[in-house]
Amino acid sequence: MKPTISARIISKLPFLVAAWSLSSTAYGQQAPTPESATDPSASTAPVAPSAATSAVAPAAPVTPANGTAPAVLAQAGLGATTDVPSAPAVSANADLPLLPPLADSETKKDKKDKKGKKGKKGKKAPEFGKDNDGDTEWGDPWGDSQDELRAAGLSFRFLLQAHYRQSFGSSPNTDPNYKMGEENLMRHNDGWYVNRLFWRIGAEPSKYVGYKLLLDIAEFQHANGKQSIKQAYVALRPIPKHLHFLVGVLKLPYSILELDPIAKFEFTQMGDTDDLVKGMGFAGRDIGAEVVVSPLSKPKYLTLAVGLFRGHAHDEHASLIGAVGARAETYPIKGLRFGADWVDFPKTETYLNPFETGSKYLLPNPENPNFPRSQTYLSGQAFSADITFSRWNLMLRTEGMLGTRVDHDTLYGAKKFGAYWAIASYRFPAGPVDLQPSLRAEWLDTDLEHSVGMRRTLTAAFAAWVTKNVRFTLDVARTDVQANSPFIDQPLPLQQVPYNAVSNTCVTGQLQANL
Repeated sequence: MKPTISARIISKLPFLVAAWSLSSTAYGQQAPTPESATDPSASTAPVAPSAATSAVAPAAPVTPANGTAPAVLAQAGLGATTDVPSAPAVSANADLPLLPPLADSETKKDKKDKKGKKGKKGKKAPEFGKDNDGDTEWGDPWGDSQDELRAAGLSFRFLLQAHYRQSFGSSPNTDPNYKMGEENLMRHNDGWYVNRLFWRIGAEPSKYVGYKLLLDIAEFQHANGKQSIKQAYVALRPIPKHLHFLVGVLKLPYSILELDPIAKFEFTQMGDTDDLVKGMGFAGRDIGAEVVVSPLSKPKYLTLAVGLFRGHAHDEHASLIGAVGARAETYPIKGLRFGADWVDFPKTETYLNPFETGSKYLLPNPENPNFPRSQTYLSGQAFSADITFSRWNLMLRTEGMLGTRVDHDTLYGAKKFGAYWAIASYRFPAGPVDLQPSLRAEWLDTDLEHSVGMRRTLTAAFAAWVTKNVRFTLDVARTDVQANSPFIDQPLPLQQVPYNAVSNTCVTGQLQANL
């Protein structure tokens, strides 16, 4: 007669109890005695292994003759049975180690890992930049950041800079018309203003080909659609880490004021030096082609760029070599960068502009009275060299410039210019935000050969990074201008006697958000 289901379960019960007893002993828990197994009030708290074994274990291991049951059954208070599957013998007197809880071990490891990653101060503030790895083209507004929106094989980025500015100063000019004009120029862009509204579209179908289009929608507030395209180029990378070819609207390889990421710039204004070199065409954006080479095993040790650009040679003066630009850059050790660059305009170009009768560009004393809207750009060149140190959340960088004044119509006797600037900044975490105080000193002489044109600017800024992509900056800039120094960007139509720059103090609050 076949045994019932209950009888079969009862026959297997000794083996199940023995297995559970072995499990409990291995984790340092006392195996239940028959009394404790039946009495719910009996304590089942873990005890030390030595105590458990001395209380319930026999004096010597018990090994059945048939070898089918472990001696641990005796520890459980049960006799050996022949229908329990064979198992290796276990000494009941063996002192089994008390294993620590798994969660405690993981917690200690996690704490150690977190301490190694964040350091004793907790959250680590991001560095200003990273060593060049051969993948980033100069002039990207966001630098080497990879935080992008992606859809349908395209990447998107946005940057908004809006500010409120207030300037204080008074013109010493005795002519009331010039006095009013110079003070108005000083307060240009005061009040609420959208400084930048960038929208970038990029595509990287492979590591060998890339495309970028950068639009500044804020330019339309000036009805200046021609300046809205900031970048539009194709990058070919036959050797991704060592050889790039770029064609389109690019940044000229001159001055880290223009080449470093604008989203990480510590101040609300680029300064008079940047205005001057961009106005003459040495820096900023231009149409052309550029080759970037990193000849060494690691691109950070040396990167060279050489490009041909339109410059001032277009329309009837179109030339393949309107401007030539070159830059060399190296990161000899982590956090330290050296750079040097050069831009040259090989020829003097004069545009008569006979059909631009609606233009406000009028010369006060044109060389040819029949062409009062003609424009002339001289041949010339500019050099610059820069040093950047960025480690431990501290950023120091400086640059010196020297060049030829090529803006023939607004020279006012100047032939050469020189500039020098330095920035110090420290970014550190403070609770839920990052704080970043910064200082800048700038010296610019727009006319090195005469006793006019010199400017000295000191700026202090304090930024709070509310989130990774949202920053509020407050800066105060004091600019002292040498007497009778012409304003850099003369208003149109041009006057016989130029408007002069005014010493001033400028306070600006700016909100920056990027996505």
